[in-house]
Amino acid sequence: MLLYHNTNKDIDILKPKYFGYNHYTKNDKECCSIPRLFFYDSRNPKEYHLEGCSFCYVVDIPKKEIYDLDKDKEKLKGKFDYDIDKILKYIKQNYTGCCYTTSFVCYCVFKDIKPIKKGIN
Repeated sequence: MLLYHNTNKDIDILKPKYFGYNHYTKNDKECCSIPRLFFYDSRNPKEYHLEGCSFCYVVDIPKKEIYDLDKDKEKLKGKFDYDIDKILKYIKQNYTGCCYTTSFVCYCVFKDIKPIKKGIN
């Protein structure tokens, strides 16, 4: 599955350890402390504040390594009483990432990942 990450940084490896350091993810970190990278399933950003980003990175992750929180086949929401930190911690230990729907489908990845392609916007 091809996923796209938009940023203003020219980098070789995408790293979740920088989660919360920029204004894009600062609010997300306040809601959940698990470091992660955000991706989209299309090259065009779904959020207006990413439209001006200088770079678009492409990664390829097997779909089976992405836990679908909308379907929640393992019933993690109930198992962890909807505690997002506990849910994401479990997913991080057992999957490369997860996806869920807000007003669009959002993908998170919990590990360093080397892009297969970098585009300049």
